[in-house]
Amino acid sequence: MAITRSEVIARAKSWVSAGVPYSQIRTFRGYRADCSGFVSYAWNLYPKPGHVTWTLPSRSYRISKSELKPGDIMLNTIKHVVLFAGWADSARTKYYAYEQRGGQGSIFWVVPYPYIGGDPSYHPRRFYDIVDDPSVNKAFSLFKKSFDGYINGLSEVPQRVKKTFAKSEVNEDGLSEASFLYGGPDGSTQWNFFSSGVGFKPIKVWQGKRGVFQISRAKMAMIDLNGDYIADTAYLYRNPDHTTSLWHFYSKNGHVSKTVKVWQSKPNAFEWSRSKIAAGDFNGDGLGDIAAFYKKSNARSLIWIFFTGRDGKVYPVKWWDSASDEFDWGRAKMTSGDYNGDGRTDLVFLYDYPSSKESAIWVFISKRSGGFYTYKWWSSNGSFETNRAKIVSGYFNDDNDADIAAFYKNPDGRSSVIVFYSNGEYAFAPKTLWSSQVKGFQWKKAKVMAGDYNGDTISDLAFLYEYPDGHTSLWTFINDATSFKPKIWWSSTRNGFKSKLAMPTG
Repeated sequence: MAITRSEVIARAKSWVSAGVPYSQIRTFRGYRADCSGFVSYAWNLYPKPGHVTWTLPSRSYRISKSELKPGDIMLNTIKHVVLFAGWADSARTKYYAYEQRGGQGSIFWVVPYPYIGGDPSYHPRRFYDIVDDPSVNKAFSLFKKSFDGYINGLSEVPQRVKKTFAKSEVNEDGLSEASFLYGGPDGSTQWNFFSSGVGFKPIKVWQGKRGVFQISRAKMAMIDLNGDYIADTAYLYRNPDHTTSLWHFYSKNGHVSKTVKVWQSKPNAFEWSRSKIAAGDFNGDGLGDIAAFYKKSNARSLIWIFFTGRDGKVYPVKWWDSASDEFDWGRAKMTSGDYNGDGRTDLVFLYDYPSSKESAIWVFISKRSGGFYTYKWWSSNGSFETNRAKIVSGYFNDDNDADIAAFYKNPDGRSSVIVFYSNGEYAFAPKTLWSSQVKGFQWKKAKVMAGDYNGDTISDLAFLYEYPDGHTSLWTFINDATSFKPKIWWSSTRNGFKSKLAMPTG
């Protein structure tokens, strides 16, 4: 089966973005997680789990150094194989390589030609079925730009990249998607807006039956639920019989491949309307979990974690109880991220104190032994109001501590994006990175998401925005770590995709 060079590069890139550990036993997406399994995946070779180094010559032919192009390989049949991605200097003494390397896993870096130490036993080869295409250089250059700071001696993809894609990347191309549950007249649908790095293409990836899975009864979050490095979707759903269910919608090749009801409460035992949900890996086992912030009474709140097991089942555990301490469910806005960089997901609550006109950010740090440590990392002096903010988490600079972006409605009619940068050690530092003109980008008309939409390893923002004439646009605020650059990446026809019927990922 023919494959283009840009497809080979994109497939190789997806392993590097996922940070696949090296193994000659385990597999990733059906292919053995070693050097030849990696090349087999990149070339889309069958049968799985892939060829070995001494059988790759049966699927390729020898070429000269001058003929090398992205998607070819450098092969030593008894040692190792590397995927060639382009020359790193004009003298052609070193090259960019994608590699599945022992002790390091999936990496993208600079290698001296023909290989480390000048080893002459490595020779260039070309897959019989590879096809030239004009977009390969663009695909390679975009990814090279993304990792310019890491290619010299990169041993592992940054944690922020893994964490971002676990929540937002569904088609293995190394770019986040914007995903929505949509309440249309023929039943609810799930849409993924696939990023090209410069725009979005919407595709319907799931269709529900009319009246069976209603958007008004669903709460949505995305996370890698089965450890395949692809984001899946979880829905907490209110059933007509007063029970609550948790559904897992598993992703494959960018679409929903399977839907499974993994948990259901008894009638009136777990009330959907008393829950706010967020996704993450709260125990650091590589499987996504769902946190439910639950209103027990006006002043008492609980946090339940629905842990995903290796068997695909869900195991709910109460991880926190405010008990007699007042923590009012109605005053808190929740998001999730790894704010101290320890590999386990934490929770953040933007909390309102109406009597003192104070807003505070509480961070619930996940304990290795279970439960949370609770700390107040930031508080306002009355100049920041909780009810004027919509919050999301992401990695808005180049460290591995998650940050918070607040889309804020100013009293003067402007909207702003304020990033609260985590220092990983009990403090957030707020900085305004963008502000609109007065009434120029209205807070109430926008729904906000976070992801890495251009592949530069830093989180951007996406806003689904509704216009008075009935059309909707998806704005992308590209982040260069100092400011946001807004641009429309997609627009609907009039009344074609209505923002008011769309629920973004939580």
